[in-house]
Amino acid sequence: MKLVQMKKILIFIVAGLLLSSCHIYKKYEQTETVPDNLLGSSEFVKQADTANNLANIGWREFFTDTYLQSLIDSALKNNTNVLQSHLKVQEMEAALKASKLAYIPSLSFIPSGSWTYNNGFRSGMPASSNLAYDVALSAQWQIDIFGRLTNKKRQTAALTEQARDLEQATQVEIIASMANLYYQLLMMDCEKDILIVTEKLWQKSVETQKALMEAGLSNSPAVNRLEASLYGVQVQRIDLEKSIKAYENAICQLLAETPHPIARGKLEDVSMPREIGVGVPVALLHNRPDVRSAQRNVEAAYYATCQAYSEMYPNITLQGVLGWSYNGVTLNPSQMVINVLAQLVQPIFAQGSLRANLKINKAKQEEARLAFVQSILDAGVEVNNALTECQAAQSKNVLLEKQVAVLSDAYDATNELMNDGKTTYLEVLTAQEAYLSAQLSQVANDYESITSLISLYIALGGGGK
Repeated sequence: MKLVQMKKILIFIVAGLLLSSCHIYKKYEQTETVPDNLLGSSEFVKQADTANNLANIGWREFFTDTYLQSLIDSALKNNTNVLQSHLKVQEMEAALKASKLAYIPSLSFIPSGSWTYNNGFRSGMPASSNLAYDVALSAQWQIDIFGRLTNKKRQTAALTEQARDLEQATQVEIIASMANLYYQLLMMDCEKDILIVTEKLWQKSVETQKALMEAGLSNSPAVNRLEASLYGVQVQRIDLEKSIKAYENAICQLLAETPHPIARGKLEDVSMPREIGVGVPVALLHNRPDVRSAQRNVEAAYYATCQAYSEMYPNITLQGVLGWSYNGVTLNPSQMVINVLAQLVQPIFAQGSLRANLKINKAKQEEARLAFVQSILDAGVEVNNALTECQAAQSKNVLLEKQVAVLSDAYDATNELMNDGKTTYLEVLTAQEAYLSAQLSQVANDYESITSLISLYIALGGGGK
């Protein structure tokens, strides 16, 4: 009767523990919603096409320049940051495999032996020796009733996915950096070409002004001012050549190579997608690796909290030993040593460490959640800023084209007037400087159009495909 009552009490206790620990088995549910107006409500956002998301375009289709594609390929294969992130993934995959194997009993081979020798000196007996040994196999199996192993495995799986997301984020960063450096080189090449042409034109203006001075139609201050402006253009060209070399070296760093010239195309041959599509805001949760990584961090923190709960419940372990022994006389396999032990450890008092650990993990989970929310907001701001820059650069491009055309006509007309002696060198100098400035501004805006589109592409989560 007492045995039956004890069984009922035991069943009642176990059932109570199971019911009170149901929450530690619940899987983490990922967030699938974003704040309203995440991308903003400006006219720029409204004008953007939402049917075609730029993030759905692979980087090879987005960057069609074959020189750039080759550079990106090399960087993704050789860049040290990319290689390190790949090793991190391998580390987490190994940890995940180990957490899955934790369900299997652990086996240990524990042989032991002894040898004794009696020389018989004091007893007068003949010398003798005795050899004895045990050969045993020990097994230990933790029964995962309260989810310790399950939550550990789920946490490791979340961290493994996070490592993959971080690897993709590193690849996206390398792609964006390489593209920006490459197009910066193309812009500087274009500026250098403009300066070379300008240098020849201004050299011709100096020669014309000298001829006018010899004819008595000009003076030395006019020639000196034009020559000074010519030297300024030459200095600009030298500075630009120095910057070009620095950007080539920066690209070599991304490639993990020693400095060398970079083969490249021309800015006027660049072809980029014309239709700007931002997709739906919720797509940022799936497309952006940094946002996915932040959510994986919340998931890992959730399972860490579940593990902290599990630590407050019993730990049940089965242990067993199987083997045989030799006593120095006979070896009898039928006399096998068999020992099976079931151990249940229920923590009662641990100086408050278990509750403190639970409280700490809850706080870390909330920190991770807030960081995830902030990552979503940051993503929305980045998309809005990049989209605004794209629209602004496109609008400026139309005006800059008109400005360059007008100043080009003004420069030609002023030169003709100077050749006829109907204007001063100051007007020629002013027209030259205005025309050069407008040309350089147009090139800079072309570069800004490209980089803003790259920023939008990356902000939407593209580049990792």
